[in-house]
Amino acid sequence: MKLSILRIHILVVLAVLTVIPGHSAGQQNPTLDLVAYFKIAMRTPPDVDSFIASQRKLTPMRDFSTIENVIGQDAASQVSKNWQSIAYYRGARSGSNYFLLKFANSNLLNELSEVQLIIGSAGNVNYQLSKNGITYGVGTNAVVNGNRVYFMLISQLLNLGFGELIPESLVWSNNQFQALNKNDLPVFGKLEITNNAPYRLLLSKSFESSPKKIAEYTYPNPPGALGGFPAKIKVTTNPFDDKLSEVIEIELFFVHTSVEPMPINNFSSLQFLTDNITHTNIYTNANFYFFHSGKFVKLPNNLLGSQSLTNNHLLLIRLVLVPLILVPGLIAVLFLWFNKRRQADNHINKST
Repeated sequence: MKLSILRIHILVVLAVLTVIPGHSAGQQNPTLDLVAYFKIAMRTPPDVDSFIASQRKLTPMRDFSTIENVIGQDAASQVSKNWQSIAYYRGARSGSNYFLLKFANSNLLNELSEVQLIIGSAGNVNYQLSKNGITYGVGTNAVVNGNRVYFMLISQLLNLGFGELIPESLVWSNNQFQALNKNDLPVFGKLEITNNAPYRLLLSKSFESSPKKIAEYTYPNPPGALGGFPAKIKVTTNPFDDKLSEVIEIELFFVHTSVEPMPINNFSSLQFLTDNITHTNIYTNANFYFFHSGKFVKLPNNLLGSQSLTNNHLLLIRLVLVPLILVPGLIAVLFLWFNKRRQADNHINKST
């Protein structure tokens, strides 16, 4: 499928949304029990064959002066500007299979620019496309690890703001639940309901302790217009201290769930390949191959460090591309670490 066709598809959907008031899912159910759907979706996230969403930070970036000292005023200003910008996404997910298209930031939903990045996973094959290149990852390497970060992102968009939880571990008791997070640590949740719809979900280390994360839900009009999903999710966390300080906003414009099981081919990279793709790379564990003169050539391991193509560097690039860093404060750490590594690499190159 051509990227231009994908863009036309998105714009057609968005054009329809500008005509029909509110949000649209094609699965409207005015009699849907929103609370029951919420509880089921938290434990068994539905397969989603198409969605359009946006995400942005509502709080300013911390430690701006530290980043400015490392990368300079102009670069730091651009990072700060992008910190609170809106990122738009289109994608699909079924189990651990997914694809996610990131569009350029825009203040107007109907003025989306070209696709900036495509990330996906089909079975044990991970891939990332950007402009004229595609990189595949199999085994344990930067591409695979980077795609896990993006899977957390798509899970946050579609798992009602709680992509860090292991869904199958969640056990409800009335309007409270116990679950495990991705680090296998126990967490406890309490759901608050208003007007027969989920209003707020509080997550804490115990039922008695103060919440470490709060998600507030706003449903569309009519409430079942997104098939049970809320239209907006405001997520507040306290990553640094006891004060809830980090705030993001998720907005779902279009959600369509799949009734039938979704085949793995639905998530293949083949649907995104065009004549513009001129560079193909493959990462198999720690080995890096690039396509040259009609065949794949292995890049010598000793060049990975000096050319800044190590797993860690490639992972950093993918992480910085995520518009909303899932671990607050990570941007500052990434730039500090990357700058030190770059200085070390430059020193090695000069010595040799």
